Amino acid sequence: MMRTDAIQKLRGELRTDSVFFRHAIRSAFAVAAAIAAAHYLDLHHGIWLPITVVVIMRPSLGGTIRHGWRRVLGTVLGAGAGIGLLITLGAYPHVIIPLALFLFLVTFFLKNHNYTLFVVALTATVVIILGLIMPMGWKMGLVRIVDTLIGAGIGLGAAFFIWPQKARASVKKQIHDTLATFEEHLDLLSRAYLTGRDMEGEIIRTRIHVIDALNQCEEVFLEASAEPGIRTEQRQALSRLLRIFFRLLDLFTSLSTIIRHAGGTVLPVLSESTDKLMASTRAEFRWLEGYALNAQVPAPRPSRKAVPEFLETIRILRASGRFEDVPLARRNNISAFIWNIRAIGEELDMAYQRIFELRYGRK
Repeated sequence: MMRTDAIQKLRGELRTDSVFFRHAIRSAFAVAAAIAAAHYLDLHHGIWLPITVVVIMRPSLGGTIRHGWRRVLGTVLGAGAGIGLLITLGAYPHVIIPLALFLFLVTFFLKNHNYTLFVVALTATVVIILGLIMPMGWKMGLVRIVDTLIGAGIGLGAAFFIWPQKARASVKKQIHDTLATFEEHLDLLSRAYLTGRDMEGEIIRTRIHVIDALNQCEEVFLEASAEPGIRTEQRQALSRLLRIFFRLLDLFTSLSTIIRHAGGTVLPVLSESTDKLMASTRAEFRWLEGYALNAQVPAPRPSRKAVPEFLETIRILRASGRFEDVPLARRNNISAFIWNIRAIGEELDMAYQRIFELRYGRK
């Protein structure tokens, strides 16, 4: 079954408007050009050219620019550091060998933390090792820099001129998809709060979806920001919108904790107001999802009457003494709940402003 699904998915990408099909064709041309350049220039270690192309190329132009720049910067710094260490300490193998081993360990540590520093450590390690086993091996550092520059140039050229795919073309959909995962998560939290059911497994699943969407959103935003033609205010709007999304994640985490500690179902006297409040918040997410894809959303923007109505209900209940028997911990829980919902609404207001700025600039 899994094999059949994989084959069907592959067939579905065999079309000229597929991002992955275009990326495959673009990469194939770039690798072929890198191999041809290595033969034409008679490079002794020309394998680094196609390796660089494969490493830096991404489906989007912004992704290729971003990874290409980090690869070149890391290679130049790492090769320079390796050459400097070989020239300075090459006559002391009892020092340079442990240093190479240490850099090797650092390389593995940095792999999943910082790509540029990972390339710096990796390149320095390779240059030092080659310097130890080859006469005048430090010159390989210069060769590595030249080959990386040529390979990066070929990769960037292919990204610019062969079916260029701009990351900012997918920003709208990425914003929509991220907001949709938040709405899905909020829907489960609402049901858990209103019914008192134990839905922790489902809540964790949707939270993971939100985190995955945020990571993808961050990557798309960074790639879009790296592309030529995007204005400074648009880069700032993307950065601010991403911070809003991460603040929303924090608020949703707090909301999940509040609901888990609510001690059962919603108080009967607050059931209707709470249902309206959660439904209103979900409607705000749906409206913003539509606005993210289309500036002309046919439905009017949802009102915020549910929040003041909830607070008015609380005021009436307190004035009538109907809150006297409610434990203090439960009352504090309700206060924290409404504070989080109101904060989520404020973040959605700011998200709307950032999306507006992406389209039209600042008001």
